[in-house]
Amino acid sequence: MSKRRRLPVILIHLAFFLLLAGLAAQAEIPPGEALEELRYKVDVSIMTDAIRGKVILKRLDGEKLYGAVIGETQGLLAKVSGGWKGTFSTEMIMRNGKLHPLIYREESSRSTKRNFKEYRFDYQKSTIELWQYKEGKLVKKWETTFTEPPTDGISLYFNQRLGYINLNKGGETIKVMGIPYPKPEDIIVRVGPAIPEGRKVWVSLTNKAFEENKNQIQGLIDPDGVPTQAESRILKFGKVIGTIMPDGKRLSDKQVGLKSEGKDAAVAK
Repeated sequence: MSKRRRLPVILIHLAFFLLLAGLAAQAEIPPGEALEELRYKVDVSIMTDAIRGKVILKRLDGEKLYGAVIGETQGLLAKVSGGWKGTFSTEMIMRNGKLHPLIYREESSRSTKRNFKEYRFDYQKSTIELWQYKEGKLVKKWETTFTEPPTDGISLYFNQRLGYINLNKGGETIKVMGIPYPKPEDIIVRVGPAIPEGRKVWVSLTNKAFEENKNQIQGLIDPDGVPTQAESRILKFGKVIGTIMPDGKRLSDKQVGLKSEGKDAAVAK
């Protein structure tokens, strides 16, 4: 896997903290006002402010929500990456007190190249399908069944952000099953102590883009569950640090009753 392909793979994992805005393609975003829009900047090695991105939460029709990590490279990184920019997004629905993905999409572009794939979740059949754009059409590439439904990084983050997964107790470890492609993989979250800057959190995962194929992402979340900083190390790129910007819009409990202790009605109109 080339350096250019390694970086966005890591960014989507760091998107659990929603600090790194993807380096993928600019997707069509559903219309309507964002319930939440957080903005971040990312330093990559000696390249400061190399990525600008945002994290969005919107309400779709009925009981569905839309979450996305959107961004693009800046300056030198934009030049060496072929102008990488883009979106990771998930359409989600409440099931059994938590948000679960219906469709998870990765869309990418650099220079003249475009990539698109989506994972479709069917909870009646207990299946996941991977569809990939090839030669002008979507082609089914992979399918598997599940007993316990897996999750994606966007759904995982918003479950934490909305209080359905609690990261406020130091010493706890949370293990979730990610999308099992190309092979099964767990995401492990360790909750650390609270310090004046926020609560420390570590995410462990396996990926070839990390040094030694295995790494931790260290981050800080504030009392509302908003990631304020995260860092890790990536092969041939070195340290990557994401930091929240002050010009974002935070979710309002009064605006949407999303933090209703995980009840299914929380996302209904």
